Amino acid sequence: MKFGFQVFVFVSLGAALAITLPEHNCTEFFTYGVEDGNTFVGLFTAPKAGLQSISWHIKLTWLGSDDSPVHTIDHYPSEEQAVQNINNGLWAQLVVRFRNTSLEMPKLTLLEVNNMTLCSNPKCLCLSSAQALLVPQHNCDNHFRYATEDGGRTFIGIFTAPKLNIHNFKWQAIFEVRGSRSLFVSALQTYPNNDEAAIYLLKGEPAQAYVRFLNVTTELPKLYSLILNGNELCSNAGYPFPKTRATVRHHMYVNVKKTVKEPHYGGVSTDLSQ
Repeated sequence: MKFGFQVFVFVSLGAALAITLPEHNCTEFFTYGVEDGNTFVGLFTAPKAGLQSISWHIKLTWLGSDDSPVHTIDHYPSEEQAVQNINNGLWAQLVVRFRNTSLEMPKLTLLEVNNMTLCSNPKCLCLSSAQALLVPQHNCDNHFRYATEDGGRTFIGIFTAPKLNIHNFKWQAIFEVRGSRSLFVSALQTYPNNDEAAIYLLKGEPAQAYVRFLNVTTELPKLYSLILNGNELCSNAGYPFPKTRATVRHHMYVNVKKTVKEPHYGGVSTDLSQ
């Protein structure tokens, strides 16, 4: 039996924090995240769907105590849901839940599936290649997640719509950063891409969109407001002045040929507040 679900990483805590994410070259099959607002996790994805038997071989390296930071290893998101998802043609996934993690996540040094090496990384934990930053609090756990791509070098934000019996979505998201800044967020786009999004929508999965954060230094942009089809899904208090605000919009829908058309618009408007 095979297990799986769509891959994503979510970093959303009850308060802003700084955490070091070790760099790795396994973005396609592994990502860091947080669940339930307080548990750090590592999410692994099989190289392809349709595997009837899966043998995972994972090696992690960490600083400090000899005590293992691995708390549990489970099917993702749960065994029952995993069976349902894989029957819908999705990929097998495994989640590792970490414990006693304070300033730095364990580093993935080897990932093998069915004796095939998917990726490997040097065992040393080199702080020069790791990134530590503040993750702002937000009130949107059901619809927004911070994430990384490119082995942790690029930070993104993923939006998830409620499960609705519609195939037409007009997104609007507003972000803020402290102080006066140049462009810090990309255009809003369909996630993970047009073709895969159409497949997920037609299978009843919720629509998703995402942005890339630009020129990130010590703190990720804060989600101020998320609006879908004219309804505000969540909002947060803004930063005091001086601050910079950016608004991004995106329109996506599925036509009768089961494809996602190019967005009608997607762009960035920036308000500088001094």
